[in-house]
Amino acid sequence: MQAVVMAGGAGTRLGPVTTPVPTALLPIVGQPMLGQVVDLLARHGIHRCVVSLQHQASMILKYCNDGSGQRIDLRFLTEPKPLEPSDVADTQALMRRRASAIERA
Repeated sequence: MQAVVMAGGAGTRLGPVTTPVPTALLPIVGQPMLGQVVDLLARHGIHRCVVSLQHQASMILKYCNDGSGQRIDLRFLTEPKPLEPSDVADTQALMRRRASAIERA
């Protein structure tokens, strides 16, 4: 099975907490939120995940390249502008349209 994780938002609702670090990297019980999500996906049988990035994408890519304990095949799609939840309603169509832009960490 595959999953798509939207991790490109600016985190404006979290105010100053997300100024130095993207929401996906905020720690929850000592582990960045994205790491928690990836662990849960792996635990539930997901073998591949595309992470949609935009805001502070380079920080998230660096975290994933630093050996975040990945147990699944992570791919990344850096969007030129932030996606809205409605943009991923048809995830398969989105992935087909952007297949050439999806990259490994």
